Amino acid sequence: MKLSRLLLIAVLPLAVVSAVFMILAFSAYDPAVSNYFPNGSPLPILSVVSAFLAFAAGAVSAVLSRKKSEPFAVPSVPSFALLPAAIGNLAGGVLLLTTGKTLSGVLFLFGVAFFALLACPFAKARAPYITWLGFAAIAAHISLVATYYFDMTVEMNAPIKVLLQMGLLAAMLDCTVEIRLLMDRSHAVITPIIIAFAIVFCGLSSISLSVAFLGGKIPEKDYAAALPVLLGFTATAVCRLASLLQTPKENLPAIHSASERSENDHPNGGKDE
Repeated sequence: MKLSRLLLIAVLPLAVVSAVFMILAFSAYDPAVSNYFPNGSPLPILSVVSAFLAFAAGAVSAVLSRKKSEPFAVPSVPSFALLPAAIGNLAGGVLLLTTGKTLSGVLFLFGVAFFALLACPFAKARAPYITWLGFAAIAAHISLVATYYFDMTVEMNAPIKVLLQMGLLAAMLDCTVEIRLLMDRSHAVITPIIIAFAIVFCGLSSISLSVAFLGGKIPEKDYAAALPVLLGFTATAVCRLASLLQTPKENLPAIHSASERSENDHPNGGKDE
């Protein structure tokens, strides 16, 4: 088995290890005393190291595949694979509306429409219109990141705030990947890297904070609203990763950037006679 494929396989177990370390870190977290982990605890550090190793594995895998001219495309996934993101956006939007965050809640409902339409067979034919819903989904993440950033009730560098902002940024990038896939504008290296980024950081924040929330460690409902959104993105990104691993490389069409496609369409390969 080639190194690039082994590294891609390593993304998911390393991401799980990262989430487990963070869950253990939150077990010693007491928000009534402090919004920070206990001093000297190695668990948050081990979690972060595992997360970056997982992301690095995905990034190096994509770069190695490209360097060796191996086909590294993102094949389509079954329609149901996009539904977790739609359901997550729906749950998050409803929770935000119930807590008075009307703008963010409505924008996340546009995200529901975006992922629901992506699952439809006519999505490619209506791509220019569906794309605008994707931009609204990205705006939803921006608005929620801003909400958490300017919340003065929780310290700026508190673990809960940092984790959620990292997860939302990863989800935002994943939205751009879905838009580019819809428009057939993906890139052979960047797309797999962002998928790995989404799995690692959406998964790390959503899984660990969901366990913490269920354990009564996170009382703020505003912060809980992001959790179903990030869980949905994690599940959809994992399906994307599975499609990369399950499809034989020789059956994958290579994805090219726009400049590469224009050169390939030139009768002389982009070179003057």
